[in-house]
Amino acid sequence: MEGLQLFIKEIFGYNPSLATIIMSMLPATEARLGIPFGMSTALWGSYALSASEALICGFLGSSLIVPLIALLFKPVLNFAKRIRGINKIFLCLENKLNNEKNSINNNGELVFDKKNRKNRFKLMFGVFIFVLTPLPLTGVYTGTMLGVILNLGFLNTCISVVLGNLFACLLVGSVSSVINATYVILFVLLSLIFILVIKLVKKKRAK
Repeated sequence: MEGLQLFIKEIFGYNPSLATIIMSMLPATEARLGIPFGMSTALWGSYALSASEALICGFLGSSLIVPLIALLFKPVLNFAKRIRGINKIFLCLENKLNNEKNSINNNGELVFDKKNRKNRFKLMFGVFIFVLTPLPLTGVYTGTMLGVILNLGFLNTCISVVLGNLFACLLVGSVSSVINATYVILFVLLSLIFILVIKLVKKKRAK
């Protein structure tokens, strides 16, 4: 553990706030690992952040990247639709939207009139719940991509993801303040490894 402490301090110095913000911005960690990372006394000793400090840093770091992902993923998605095999996934989603009689404007965003505002709320609420769930692969990156795929539009996607991220950060911060933050880090890492192993096994069986 001392070697890990020295390694972390060589990178971030004695600044757990900056470390938490940066870690919360990374796709593999996000605030789910960033918050307990900043609170871990095993890693930072007396410099460790309080629950509220880690929560603010984690939420700030993971929320700042949401607009950027929403803007950049749209052209990536349009390119992916031209690739055989991958485009079938997006066509299925678009067919589902067409079945709900939602129209799409020239920018590829859903147009919600008075009759189908409930559909907009359902889609936004679904993205909100998805991001709120504090598990690996359900964070702001995948949540924002989901909003783009569903053609929610830039503003609706950002609102849904940021609100979901806020509640997820509150939950992770609360758990980390009750349970040792180091154990929370280990749990999240093991969960991520478990999910990746299951996906690899399923791919092998499918072949």
